[in-house]
Amino acid sequence: MVFVCITGALLIVYGLSRLLKVNSRLSILIAAGTSICGVSAIVATSPTIGATEEETSYAVGVITLFGLLATACYPFLVELVFKFDLYQAGFFLGTSIHDTSQVTAASLIYNQLWERVAEGGLIGADIAITTKLVRNTFMIVVIPLLGLAYKNKSKETEQRKKGAFIPLFVIGYLLMGGVRTLGDIVFTESELWITIHQMIKEAATYLIAVAVASVSLNTQLAKLKKLGFKPLLVGLIAALSLGLISFILVNLFHARILI
Repeated sequence: MVFVCITGALLIVYGLSRLLKVNSRLSILIAAGTSICGVSAIVATSPTIGATEEETSYAVGVITLFGLLATACYPFLVELVFKFDLYQAGFFLGTSIHDTSQVTAASLIYNQLWERVAEGGLIGADIAITTKLVRNTFMIVVIPLLGLAYKNKSKETEQRKKGAFIPLFVIGYLLMGGVRTLGDIVFTESELWITIHQMIKEAATYLIAVAVASVSLNTQLAKLKKLGFKPLLVGLIAALSLGLISFILVNLFHARILI
């Protein structure tokens, strides 16, 4: 289900970008942000394809805007319009909203509004966040492939040289994932270990905020105007399409379980 949503989002952004003749680097950033993990995916992909600060800022703005709209609307849609149960709601929120923080917010709003709890104390946020983390893991494969595809397509020799095949963000993601997994296995009940990873988790939130703010501070708004409204339209259609794909898959998945 996660794989289909990611693939669908990538293909939709690619097709729309070609149709509307959107800057290839900007379209790749929007595709990464829509399909995988929002702002983090954009920041990680940007150096891989040699994107400008303005292109990165534009993509971050597009993903943030439509992600926030989804965060505000989807918790109501899944209950009042779609009539989803707890599991369907969790899978939908986890696959259709762009950023991890937005998925977390939307799923917590859903929990507070409708107070759904499954057997064993499982709530919608548990399902949504876990689903979103599975999506995030795909950046290990998708981001290098996007970078490779762009470099192979680019006719500019200088542009081919920009960026690395595997960005440092992905390498760091793999390393930290390994450290966390190993730590949980070796220091299962250690209070020191729990304290350490809580401190790192809190610090990561501020570091991501600083990274995104740094991109914005280096952006010239006058240059953003040159990028036009078409990338914004691509982001909107991609966001709506991802929601539709997720809606269809959640219903198909649920129907199979009932059968």
